[in-house]
Amino acid sequence: MDATERNALIDTLPFEHVTASTITDPDTLRAQIESQRAKHYFNSRDEGNEGVSAVGIAGRVGGQLTALSIVGPTHRMDANMEKYNQIILDARAEFFES
Repeated sequence: MDATERNALIDTLPFEHVTASTITDPDTLRAQIESQRAKHYFNSRDEGNEGVSAVGIAGRVGGQLTALSIVGPTHRMDANMEKYNQIILDARAEFFES
């Protein structure tokens, strides 16, 4: 997704406070995305639910915008994050368009 599409999508989000870690500001979300883009995957920690973390990717598969994530209890995700990051990167390389 290019920056124009991404910014248009971000502008439609409700940014409701769900947990103490929820991002509630569009500029904060944009900054987080920019800071993680070089890794080609994104981490979320306790943002949607307390005690739940994730690693994910987004891109195009067959021309369709697609997302894939691994989600689990934060304590398990923390203990295995390196492995999960690699699984996500391997899936990106195999299925997602460049």
